[in-house]
Amino acid sequence: MSRTGMLKNSVKINYFYDVIYKLSNVLFPLVTFPYISRILAPEGVGTVQFGISLAQSFAVISALGIPVYGIKEVAKCQHDKQKLSLLFTELISLHAVMVVLLSIIYLAATFYFPDLYAIKEVLLICSLIVFSSLFNIDWFYSGLEKFKFIALRSLSVKVVSIALIFLLVKTREDIAMYAWILTFGFVGNYLLNLVGLEKKVRLITELKILNVKKHLQHLFFIFGTILIASLYSYSDSAILGLLSTKYEVGIYVVAVKLSKISIPIIIAMSTVMIPQVSVLIEQKKSDELNQAFRDGFGFVILMAIPICFGLFALREEFILIFSGEEFLSSVEVLAYLTPLPLFIGFGYFFAFLVLIPLDRNPQVFIAAIIGLVSFLAINLLLTPNYGAKGTAIATFITEGLVTVIYVAFTPNYIVKKLPWKRVAYSSLICFTFFPIVQGLRLINDHLFFVTLTAVPICALVYFSCQLFIFKDGSIRKLLQSKRTNHE
Repeated sequence: MSRTGMLKNSVKINYFYDVIYKLSNVLFPLVTFPYISRILAPEGVGTVQFGISLAQSFAVISALGIPVYGIKEVAKCQHDKQKLSLLFTELISLHAVMVVLLSIIYLAATFYFPDLYAIKEVLLICSLIVFSSLFNIDWFYSGLEKFKFIALRSLSVKVVSIALIFLLVKTREDIAMYAWILTFGFVGNYLLNLVGLEKKVRLITELKILNVKKHLQHLFFIFGTILIASLYSYSDSAILGLLSTKYEVGIYVVAVKLSKISIPIIIAMSTVMIPQVSVLIEQKKSDELNQAFRDGFGFVILMAIPICFGLFALREEFILIFSGEEFLSSVEVLAYLTPLPLFIGFGYFFAFLVLIPLDRNPQVFIAAIIGLVSFLAINLLLTPNYGAKGTAIATFITEGLVTVIYVAFTPNYIVKKLPWKRVAYSSLICFTFFPIVQGLRLINDHLFFVTLTAVPICALVYFSCQLFIFKDGSIRKLLQSKRTNHE
C-alpha cells in the first residue's frame, strides 16, 4: 500500500485512541449534566464550573507552552533514551518552577478578592488541579505516540468519576462534593501518568549538563500564545461570572459544552499527526508533508461542517434533552456557538499542525494577541447587558477571527494546495438537514424521536452524497485503506 495520499495505519490507530481520550473529557460532563443540572440548578453548576475554569486557566499557564512544544521535541528524539531523558528533565524542571509560582498566585487571589473568597471552599478544592498539573505529561506520551495509554487511563478515571457523581451528589447542598469529584477527574489522570514512567525516561540529576535556556526562546512565543488564548478559550466562563451572574454562567456552560462536544473528534487527527509531521519537516520530505496537510485539512472539513449544521438544526432538542426546560435560555446562546467546531478545527489545524511545526511561533502569538483584544472588547461591550449571549458572540467572533489570521500567516504554497472546494459542496449537502428535521417534527415532535431519527438520517444523506456524488477523497482513502489491510 502506497504511503502517498494514504493515512498511515499508525495514524488511524492513534486517531482512534485520541478520540477516545478527548471524548472521555467531553462526554464525562455531558453524560452527568442532565442529572447534575437538575440537582444543583444553574447557580450551583455555574459556581463549580467557575472554579474549575479558573483552576484550569492557572494550570494551562503554569505549563509554559510545554504541552505544545514538548510533543514535537519528544518525537524528534523518541528513539534515543539519553536525549529523551535530558529533554524531559529540562522541561519538567521549568514546569515545576511555574507550578509553584502559579499555585501561590491562585491561593493569594482566592483570599484577596471578595468575589472569590465568597466561594473559597470550591476554589480551594479546585486548587488541587493547579498543584498536581506538574504531572500532566500527556505531551510526553503524545510525542512517543502512546495514545492508547492516554486513552485507557483517562477512560478509567472518568468511569469512576461518573459513578461517584450519581452516588454522592444528591441535593443542592452537595456543591462541594461535585467540585471534589470533578477535581478528582483531573488529579487522577495526572497521577496515573507516573505509572511505568521510569521505564521510558529517567530524571537527570547532573545539573551541569542541563540546558533549559535553549528551550526558552521557543517556549516564549508558545507560552505567550497559550497564556493569551487561555483567557478567551478556557476563561470564558470565569469572565462571564465576573461581568454577569452565576446564573448566566450556568446558561452559557450548557450551550458551550454542547457546541464543543464534537471538537475532540475533529482535532484528534491533527493531534496524532503532529509527531509525524514534525519528523517529515525534520527530514525535508515535502511531498509526504504536503499530502499530510491535505489529508488533515480534508478531514476537518469532512467532520466539522455537518456537525455545525446539525447542532444548529437540532439546538432546541439538544438543550432540552441534556439540561431540561430550566435551561431553555441556552437555545439562543447555542445558536451563536454552532460554528465553533469548524472554526476551532481549522484553527487547531493551521496553528498546531502547520505553523508551530514550521517554527512560526511568533505568528501564532500575534494571532492570539489579536484574539484576546477582540474577546475582551466584545465581552466588555456586550456581556454586562446581554449576559451569556454576549459571551457567546464574543467567543464566536474571536475564534473566527483568529482562524482567519492563522490562514493569512500560513505559507501560500501550502494554502493553495489545500482542498478548499470541499467547504462549498459539504455545506451544500448540509442544507438538506433543515427540511429533514422539520419534516420529522411534523410527524412526531417528541424530543427523542426527532433527535434519534434525524441524526442517523442526516449522517446517511451527508456521507452518501460525499461518497457517490462528490466522490470525496477522504472517505475513499479510508475505505481503500481498509480493503487493502484486509487483503
